[in-house]
Amino acid sequence: MVYNKFFNTVFDESEGHFVRVEPSEYVQMMHPHKAMEELKGFINSLKDELSQYAGDDMQIAGDFGKVRNMAFELHLAQSYLAHLQENYSTVH
Repeated sequence: MVYNKFFNTVFDESEGHFVRVEPSEYVQMMHPHKAMEELKGFINSLKDELSQYAGDDMQIAGDFGKVRNMAFELHLAQSYLAHLQENYSTVH
């Protein structure tokens, strides 16, 4: 299982799912709109961090694992944000 401030990533093949994202306690205690705003900030910070690896001078071999993990976390965060927006955008 992988944790960050916003969601927990559970790797589980027993239920037919390979990866499941669950809200963290931090997010569960927040209003959905506040959680979405903070998650957007987290996504932007991941994008900024990944952008440093976009240059031609990057030594990909040494940073490949780090970049792969950040890209995976970015994908999960974007998917989780889309889920929140779809399910909670009309909550006031």
